[in-house]
Amino acid sequence: MRYLQGLEQQGLTRQQIIDNYVFFTAGSCGPCRFGMYEAEYRFALQNAGFDGFRVLLFQQTDGIKAASGEPGLKFSVDFGMGMLNALNLGDVINELVYQVRPFEVNKGEADRVIQDAVKTLTDTLRERKRWHIKDAAPHWAVPYLEKHKKLEEITCTLGKVAHNLYSKEYVDALH
Repeated sequence: MRYLQGLEQQGLTRQQIIDNYVFFTAGSCGPCRFGMYEAEYRFALQNAGFDGFRVLLFQQTDGIKAASGEPGLKFSVDFGMGMLNALNLGDVINELVYQVRPFEVNKGEADRVIQDAVKTLTDTLRERKRWHIKDAAPHWAVPYLEKHKKLEEITCTLGKVAHNLYSKEYVDALH
């Protein structure tokens, strides 16, 4: 909520925020507490004046759902791998915070360092060039791939997965 309110303070309208941002979270089904978070998030967003804000739920059995009935997102390999990278990096940062904060010498220094790290990681993920097989293939193979779209699609998908998981940018970000 604070993040959305911060966007508003930066000059974005509520409608711009609703149209251009989503909240992505893991979820579950059923009456357990983990299965109830989505409804609570929606309730809090509605009470804060962000009714219609998209809450996307990643579930182990169903993949991504936008239970609001609103359009979710166009799911692509780029989006899926970006999401996976963001969630992995978020977990790493979260774990780091809990290991470092108890030992900080200057109050608030750990939070400042973590904010800098999150900004660096966010910029890295946002600014990465999207990988495509035509850019990586030898020049003589490009016309062949263009004639065989299914092969181009398959090799492009496999290449994107490998690039997202093993590229220098991602490995450097993990270090």
